[in-house]
Amino acid sequence: TGEVIFTPGGFSVALHITTTGQYRFQDYDTTQSIVEGIQWFEELSLYAEQLMHRTNLTAKTFAELFTLAGTDLAECIRKSPGCTRMFCEYAKEFVAAMQKVGGEMDHEDQVELAVRCCKQNHIYQLLYPDPAMLLENIHIFEEDDGNISEGSYEDGSSSKDVGTSDGSSSLRKKTSQSNFAIGKMLSHGGSDKDPSEDQDKENDAEKMASRTR
Repeated sequence: TGEVIFTPGGFSVALHITTTGQYRFQDYDTTQSIVEGIQWFEELSLYAEQLMHRTNLTAKTFAELFTLAGTDLAECIRKSPGCTRMFCEYAKEFVAAMQKVGGEMDHEDQVELAVRCCKQNHIYQLLYPDPAMLLENIHIFEEDDGNISEGSYEDGSSSKDVGTSDGSSSLRKKTSQSNFAIGKMLSHGGSDKDPSEDQDKENDAEKMASRTR
C-alpha cells in the first residue's frame, strides 16, 4: 500500500490498466479522486514517442494493474490487417482530438473521448450496428399518417366519380353524334361527302341528257 505508480514529471512509456484494489488519483489540475475497478490511464503514451506524466496515481490498498507499451501493441495487432485498420482509425481520431486541446484534458473527459472515438469507428459500426439505424426498425409512415393518406385517396376518388357523373349526359350526346357521323361514312363507302351533293349531280346529268335529245 502507498506505492506510487507514476508521478508528474516522469516519462510516460505505457498505458496503465487497473484491475483490482483502490487508488488515489490526482489529475493535472490537482483534482483528487479515489479510483476502483477497471480504469485506464495515459493512453496517449501509446502513440507518442516522448510523453511526460502530468498526473499522479498511488495505490491505497493491495492492488493489481497491467501496462501496455506502444511497441507491444504494434506487435500484437500487426498480424491482423482488419484489427490494424480499426485501431489505426481509432488512434487517428483520438490523437487529433487530444491535439486540439493541447493534450490538456482531464481523465474523465479522456475516457469519454476514447469511448466516442471507438463508437465512431467504421469497423466497430459494422460489428455493432446501432439498432435504431437497422432497416427493420425504421418506420417511414406512422399509423396516423397512413390513415390520413388513405382517407385523402378515397376523397380524391369520390370527387373524381362525382365529376364524371355530372358530365355523363354531355359525354353520351357527343358519343351518339360521333357514332351517327361514322355510320354515314360507312353507308357511303367510307366517304364523308353529303348525299345531297350526289343527288344534285344526278339531276344535272339528267338535264344535260334531255337537252341533247
